[in-house]
Amino acid sequence: MPRIRDILPAVTALRSGVVDQALSAALAHADPEEVGALGGAMLERGKANGAEALIAEYDRLPRELQHKVIAQAEQFSTSVRRAATRRGRRAALNALTIIEQAASARLAYLVTMLCRHNEPDVRKQAGRCLIALARRAASSQRAHEQPHLDRISADYLVQAVEQAVVLYSRHDRPDILSAMLWLLPRAVPEALAALRSAEHSAVQPLCHRLTAEQDPASRRALFVLIGTHPLADACRQALAEANTREQLGEALEAGHLLALPVHRQALGRTRHADALWPGARQVRAMPTHARRWLPTYLQALCPDPQEQVARLGQLARQTDTATRVAVMRRLLKLARPAAPEHQGAADNANDLLALLTRDPEPSIAR
Repeated sequence: MPRIRDILPAVTALRSGVVDQALSAALAHADPEEVGALGGAMLERGKANGAEALIAEYDRLPRELQHKVIAQAEQFSTSVRRAATRRGRRAALNALTIIEQAASARLAYLVTMLCRHNEPDVRKQAGRCLIALARRAASSQRAHEQPHLDRISADYLVQAVEQAVVLYSRHDRPDILSAMLWLLPRAVPEALAALRSAEHSAVQPLCHRLTAEQDPASRRALFVLIGTHPLADACRQALAEANTREQLGEALEAGHLLALPVHRQALGRTRHADALWPGARQVRAMPTHARRWLPTYLQALCPDPQEQVARLGQLARQTDTATRVAVMRRLLKLARPAAPEHQGAADNANDLLALLTRDPEPSIAR
């Protein structure tokens, strides 16, 4: 009996759709040594039926052929969807592997669909896949760290994750929430609007995620989420824990959000401000792009001008110029008291400003 590889040239020379159906059926039953030749011929033909079969049998393909399928994942998007939704558990797992390896954020909607799959291992892998995609899209305040997804792909991912958060009750997958945390501080207005309701099904799981699982994603999201009332207590608790672990700097990467009144007000409701203020060692260890937001953080955290001046005096001794400039700007505002009872704090602020006239940085000293 002739082997498949012996008759492939004659078969693939035919352009009939029946050939693609026959090749697809043959691939599912081909011996391991014949899968490569058969799959290669199907990939070369580039037909939808063949592509769907290649995805369904992806785990049996030789590695070199797997790489070619991954490289064409965007072109095969319809076939990936059909294989994942029509061919059962194994095909769904293969589709998720391809999406993750190809970083195909345009297919993120399919990943969120598979978070509701009947099979537990498919749901679990869909969650891992979504987090992996979100980590590639994670933004950073550090200039040398750029997102690994282009803007359009990231937009597809954000839309899919947002929709999954809004419809959280349909899947109850905490991985969806982890993916959202990695995407922040990107704008997710629909998700945040849904989370403003304390009755929303995602609120309690997200509060637990913020307080029980301390990681860079959750810490960087705290100043984004603290302005959302049902999450505010959990955010303050998580900030205290981050401070205890000397990891507050990761939260301060999003310190620019404290320019928004609603975020400052939520932080100002903290009952024990000392629990959220970093010690000298932690301040020194913070990267500059996080440390420079400490005066703004202090303003929100501590309403007492006298205490603000005292803590700013400690920050004024930092070696980086950006932090000292931020300290100077805050002192200039405190030097103009809003009420007569704050005159003492204003005098102390002026004393500190006088010391800053000796600063080695000319832009501060003048």
